[in-house]
Amino acid sequence: MQEKRCILVIEDDTDINEAICSFLRADGYLVISSVDGAIGLEKFYSHKVDMLILDLMLPTLDGQTILKEIRKLSSVPVIAISALNDEQTQEAVFALADDYVVKPFSLKVLLFKVGALMRRVYGETSQLLRVNQVTLDVTKNSVTQAGQQIEMTAREIEILAVLMANPKMVYSREQLITLIWGYNDYVDERVIDVHVRNIRKKLGNTFIQTVKGVGYRVEEVL
Repeated sequence: MQEKRCILVIEDDTDINEAICSFLRADGYLVISSVDGAIGLEKFYSHKVDMLILDLMLPTLDGQTILKEIRKLSSVPVIAISALNDEQTQEAVFALADDYVVKPFSLKVLLFKVGALMRRVYGETSQLLRVNQVTLDVTKNSVTQAGQQIEMTAREIEILAVLMANPKMVYSREQLITLIWGYNDYVDERVIDVHVRNIRKKLGNTFIQTVKGVGYRVEEVL
C-alpha cells in the first residue's frame, strides 16, 4: 500500500474545516488543519505537506499572503477556496494556486479535485482501506470481502469509506450526511439507516456496529 499523502487544510470556519478534514480522512489521506492563517503557515513549514487547501479570508494572515510566502520556497499543489467569485480575485489566485473552488461547494466535488490534482502531480492510481476481510479501493470504487467482489452502490461505498478510514470512531447520522451529501444539503437521517441496512445484507450484520443513541462505526478484529 502506498504511503498516505498529507493535506493541510487552512479554513477559519470550524464546521467547514472539520467537514473537509473528515471527508479527506475518509478517502485515506493524512490531514492536519488550522483555523488561523499565521498558525497554518507555521504548520506548513513544520510538516511534510503534499497538498494545501487554503481559504482566502483568514484571521491574522490572509490566504493570498500565505500563497505568496509558500511560493517563495515550494511548488506544493494548492486548492484555494473562497466565497469570493469575482474575476479579478480568481485571476490573482490562479497565478499562484492550482485550482479555485467557490463557496458553497460540494465536499464530493472538492474531493474529486483533490484526487485529480494528486494524480497529476504525484501519479497515484489507487488508495486502499482495509478492515478485517473487507477492502475498499476508494479510487476505483470497488469493494471486496475475503477476495470476493461485492457489488455496492455509490452511496454505500461513500459510507463505507468514511467508517473504514477511522475504525472505532463513531459517526452520527448527521455527521455522515454532512460528509457525504455536503454541508448545504438537507437529507433525512433515516436515509443513513436504509443504506447501513443494505450494506449489512452484503457484508454481514456485524461489520457495521450500532452504538445506541450515537451512531455507527466499524471496528477491527485483532
